[in-house]
Amino acid sequence: MSQEFNILEVNPGLMFWTIVTFVILFWILKRYAWGPILEALEKREKTIKESLDEATRSREEARKLFEDYNRKLEQAGAEAQKILEQGRAMSEEMKKDIVSKAKKEAEEIVKRGKREIDLEREKAIHAIRKHAVDLSLHAASRVIEKSLTDEDHERIVLEAIREIEEEK
Repeated sequence: MSQEFNILEVNPGLMFWTIVTFVILFWILKRYAWGPILEALEKREKTIKESLDEATRSREEARKLFEDYNRKLEQAGAEAQKILEQGRAMSEEMKKDIVSKAKKEAEEIVKRGKREIDLEREKAIHAIRKHAVDLSLHAASRVIEKSLTDEDHERIVLEAIREIEEEK
């Protein structure tokens, strides 16, 4: 009595048990797997959004600081120009009194003004670079700390499923 199995034949008993198995499996997945998975995905989405908002705020703060440093640099240039103009006026006045002494003093004033300009410019550039690097490192560290790779996602999901199975 060998019975052949025909895949196209409708078997009510097999159909019933297939539906029952599907419903039970669907219920188990819905109750124990989908909830934690969706919760983890929502938490990840929230974390990424917060990271992006923080990066945007940091970038805006860096832009404002950069503009402030540019203004200070321009002011330093204007002050340097003012110092140079004062040096020239002094040198003309002293030239009338003592020509050789006036030339030496005027050269020193110009040199000092240029040195001060160079020093102030270097200080401002150094401060801008340092702050930009600090802000970039701060933003990058926040983004890196909050980022997960696909492998991390998979590992988290597998760990959650394993924990659920262990609770049973």
